[in-house]
Amino acid sequence: MKGLLLPGIAIAFLAFATAAAALAPEAVDADDTDRSTFDAVIEKAETRSFASLPFNELIQAMAFDEALQGKDYVRAPLEHEPDRERVYAGFARFDCVTYVETVLALSETIARHERSFDDYAAHLASLRYRNGEPAYCDRLHYFSDWIRSGVAAGRLDDVTSLVAGSGANLAFAAEPQGLNFMSRNAATIPALATDASRLACVQRSEEAISVSLAHATDGTPGFAYIPKARLGEVLERLQGGDIVAWVAEQPGLDVIHVGIVVRRGRPVLGFAHASLRTGGVAVAPDLQAYAKTLSRQRGLIVLRPRADGIP
Repeated sequence: MKGLLLPGIAIAFLAFATAAAALAPEAVDADDTDRSTFDAVIEKAETRSFASLPFNELIQAMAFDEALQGKDYVRAPLEHEPDRERVYAGFARFDCVTYVETVLALSETIARHERSFDDYAAHLASLRYRNGEPAYCDRLHYFSDWIRSGVAAGRLDDVTSLVAGSGANLAFAAEPQGLNFMSRNAATIPALATDASRLACVQRSEEAISVSLAHATDGTPGFAYIPKARLGEVLERLQGGDIVAWVAEQPGLDVIHVGIVVRRGRPVLGFAHASLRTGGVAVAPDLQAYAKTLSRQRGLIVLRPRADGIP
């Protein structure tokens, strides 16, 4: 869950062919330190010609960047202004989803040869919100909603089946009750516990997402994933820069954790993520070993960011 730990039907971003719409200054949550950090990232990217890298390598470079590595993990980093929704575009606090969003937004900004913090914030907003404008009810709270938005916009491919390689490495996570984790736990989520209109809009979103996830055979909501026991069978088909989403075991919840596959001069794949366990942004050096330590997850969904259309 994004902002809560969870993270739709959304076409908020018209692929890479057009730039994200600029945000009003008051719609962005960032301070002078954040802007200076961004400027340093861009200056380094220009010095090292990061824009000329293949997009998946650029993503890995951003995942490893010192502007992000070691920064604090904060549960629900988007919920600190309960009565005001702004685009948090800072570099001081992350959960797993906001870390992935920040890496992608920085990568898109650099690949476009853009230098403006405002451009970066707009890319970030178009990843996080249905229409690219900050509003609680338009935030893509469920990660399956986030995935559909990115795929529809041409930013991502869902390559779970491709990485699986065969049906033997795939399973279907049935959610007969649909996705309802947020509404079911509304009393523990301040933004919903204190605002009936927000709760109602989240319930409408949950219903829409559940309909979109209906299985073609019997209509049961759910999604395909690679079971954790089959990870060793598919490792060779994962690429650095892929986004891995770990599928939750809890009923009514889609994804429990996300991060980025990294490969740095060795055959072993690592996993870059913002981790509650480590207290910050870190890189687990061995993805397969890391996966064995995870609980409450069934397996993984794999997404591959696309470079199509970046000038």
